[in-house]
Amino acid sequence: RKQMAKDPAFLFYPGDWLGGTMTFTREQKGAYIDLLMAQFNNGHMTIHEIRNVLGENDFKNMWENILIRKFKKDSSGKFFNEKLEYEIVRRQNYSQSRRKNRVNGSSYEK
Repeated sequence: RKQMAKDPAFLFYPGDWLGGTMTFTREQKGAYIDLLMAQFNNGHMTIHEIRNVLGENDFKNMWENILIRKFKKDSSGKFFNEKLEYEIVRRQNYSQSRRKNRVNGSSYEK
């Protein structure tokens, strides 16, 4: 089976971002988006990976008090943002349906 290229994008909802980060400082928002990008590019993250992404100082200042609330733990103990996971899967499903339509010669599928 042919290996498919990784999707280079996911849907981003500015209203959700603003509402979900309203009480964050600019530094906290930056740290949060860095973690989301790390998850998008590499999947669920260990605490060590999170510490690497944030750096020691931001990890100490932001992870336990603020950012951890935006992440869940999977069955192997790795962290992930549930909304981002949902959007990644949703886009994969949409892309697959478009590919099937092209293969089947159909431009519309109910």
